[in-house]
Amino acid sequence: MLENPMVSGYGFPDEPIPITDCDKCGMELYRGEVVFEWDTDLICSDCLREEVQGLTLAEKAEMTGESQAHTYQMLEYAYTTQAIAEILNITSVEVTE
Repeated sequence: MLENPMVSGYGFPDEPIPITDCDKCGMELYRGEVVFEWDTDLICSDCLREEVQGLTLAEKAEMTGESQAHTYQMLEYAYTTQAIAEILNITSVEVTE
């Protein structure tokens, strides 16, 4: 006989427990999520995108070590936050305990 999980309490996974918070926005971060090292802070992908948008093209080019034109072209085709971080030489880390 099958039991109704609403009655028995079985069948539902435990709620994930946040391991840490984003140093910029305070969003809860869970095991396995990727965060980025920005200055001395660990920030979430949303905050990284916000920080990168605030940089000038010259600042972005300095981070890549490439010309401004080449940097612009590389970032134009970077669709994920991870790709943006790799282009700008920003370290990404997986959240663990």
